[in-house]
Amino acid sequence: MASKATKGTPGGAPKEAPKSTDFVTRTKGSSPFGTGVFVALRCLDPLLQHAIMTRGLGSSLIRRCGAITVPLATTTNVLGLAPHQMIMFSMSAVSSIVETFWLYRISQEQMPAGQAAFIAAFHSVFNSLNTLISMCALTSTVDRYDDWGSLLHSPPVVFGISLYVSGMLVQTISEIQRKKFKENPANKGKPYGGGLFSLATHINYGGFTIWRTGYAMVTGGWAFAALSSVWFIYDFSTRAIPSLEIHCEQKYGEEYTQIVKKVHYKLIPGVF
Repeated sequence: MASKATKGTPGGAPKEAPKSTDFVTRTKGSSPFGTGVFVALRCLDPLLQHAIMTRGLGSSLIRRCGAITVPLATTTNVLGLAPHQMIMFSMSAVSSIVETFWLYRISQEQMPAGQAAFIAAFHSVFNSLNTLISMCALTSTVDRYDDWGSLLHSPPVVFGISLYVSGMLVQTISEIQRKKFKENPANKGKPYGGGLFSLATHINYGGFTIWRTGYAMVTGGWAFAALSSVWFIYDFSTRAIPSLEIHCEQKYGEEYTQIVKKVHYKLIPGVF
C-alpha cells in the first residue's frame, strides 16, 4: 500500500492545506440550496451584461469617469445588440450554461451558499469589467460597432473567440474525463493523471485561464488579454494549485507524487 506521507515534510508529517486561500470545500455531497443560488446568479449574469450594454448603465458610468463610449450601432438584432455586443453577450451566456452543466453533471463536491454566491459574483464582476472595457472608446477592441464582416477580419476578435472556445472545451472535456475515471469502481481511491490531465496536472484550470483570456481579448484586445492571463496564472499558481496539491498529497500519497513527477506542466502545456 502506498504511503500517505508527503514529500518535503519532517518525519513524513503531512502538510496542512492552506484552507483560508481555497474557495472550494473539497467535500463530496449535495447542497441543493447552494446549487440553486449558484445557478440563479449565473443565469442572471447574461441579463446583467445585456442591461449594461443596452440600458445606459455602462455608457453613463463611462461618461461619469470622463471617458467616451464607442459610437452606438445604427443596426441591431432582435435583442437590441450590435454584432460585437452579441459576441460578448453570447460568451457570458455560454459560460453560464457550461458552469451550470458542470455543477449538475460533473462536480461531486458540495457548493455551500456562501461559496456559490462568491463564485457567481466574481464571474459577474469580471464579465461586467469586460463589458465596460469593450464599451469605452479608449480600451475597446473596436472603434465602432462594426458589422459581422469587419469583426471577422479583426485579429483580436477572431483569435479571442478561438481561445474562448478552446478553453471551454479543454476545461469541460478534462473534467468529464476525470469524472468517468472516478466513476469506475476499480479506480476508487486513485488519482487521475490520464487524458488531458497527462498534459498538465491542473489542465482544467488551464482551460479556464485560456477562455478567460479569450474573453478579455475580444473585449479589450491584446493588452487586456495579456493582463488577464497573467492575473489568472498568478492566482492559480499561488492560491488554488498549492492548496489542491497538498490536498491530493494527503489523500493519494505516493501515487499522486508520481503523477506530478511524470507531468511536466501544472496549468498550460508548454507555458507553466
